[in-house]
Amino acid sequence: ELFNDAKRASQIKLRVAVVVKYWLDTQFYDFDEDLIQSLQEFCGRMYSDGLTDMAKRLQEHITSKETERNQRQESLVSIPPTDLVCLNSLHSVAQIFEEISVEELSCQLTLADYKIYQSIQAQELLNTAWNSDKLKHQSPHVTLLLGRLNNISNFICSLILWQTTKTSRANMVSKFIQLALHLRKLNNFHTLMGVVVALNRSSISRLRHTFAACDSKLINQFKTLESLMDPSGSFKNYRKAMQTTKLPALPYIGVSLTDLTFMEDGNPDTIEDATGKQLINFTKRGMVYELIQKLLDYQNTPYSFPAFEPVQTLLTEFPFDEEKQQFALSLVREPRNADPKSIV
Repeated sequence: ELFNDAKRASQIKLRVAVVVKYWLDTQFYDFDEDLIQSLQEFCGRMYSDGLTDMAKRLQEHITSKETERNQRQESLVSIPPTDLVCLNSLHSVAQIFEEISVEELSCQLTLADYKIYQSIQAQELLNTAWNSDKLKHQSPHVTLLLGRLNNISNFICSLILWQTTKTSRANMVSKFIQLALHLRKLNNFHTLMGVVVALNRSSISRLRHTFAACDSKLINQFKTLESLMDPSGSFKNYRKAMQTTKLPALPYIGVSLTDLTFMEDGNPDTIEDATGKQLINFTKRGMVYELIQKLLDYQNTPYSFPAFEPVQTLLTEFPFDEEKQQFALSLVREPRNADPKSIV
């Protein structure tokens, strides 16, 4: 009887190993360090029970999938474009923003961000993984795209504040407004949101002498973009614009992520039937599926303009000062209650 029990336990472990291998193959984003550690311990018990071959294969498979995931994550910081044009005179991201045209800059930023957006897998959008420190590894592309939006906003603020004269700051603000207008023409709402956020940051919006030196027509055009991306009414203006937007387009994923969060948190995973039995809430699953499908629909029509190097490589990282430093520098550029004549 003991022999039969041991044999049955071995058979069960073999079946579990087969299921685990399939799980590793199809949903490796589910595996964090703790779960991988548990799997390694499971493999150790298989070794102890004499299931050496299966344990060895499973460990090798775990190692292979970990290596594959690490390589994929490393590749996210070096976006490989298809058609390359080399501009050897450019050596820094700040130089890119200062020297190349806003038309070309908008195209290159769009290519860089769209490449990440196009890599988002449906499973990255489940269970609000991007909001959880423990589960963020399951949403690498979503997390990267959100991080880039925050980084570019900080970079824009910093680049404006690094300018030492009112005229140079006004020129930089004007260039970013023009960049935002071109991003809108390209239907790149995600990167556009980064520019709008930056120019509304307190360290920038308080620079009234700088904005007064900008062309009033340009300021009015920017107000139109602010209205478009206004979060009030659950981004009603943006949602309306998306209904008539032609492809290709890059949606602002923050709106869809908020919708998914409300959907996940506001609806139970299971519902109770008339007998008190808990059933899967397929209505919720269907609504989540529709939201994910709608967000990812834009992946099927990519932008076709060429990528420039080293621009694409340089656009993977944005140097910037932290927000506290930005505001401190803003006060240096335009002190409170300063005489306008003293702002040069």
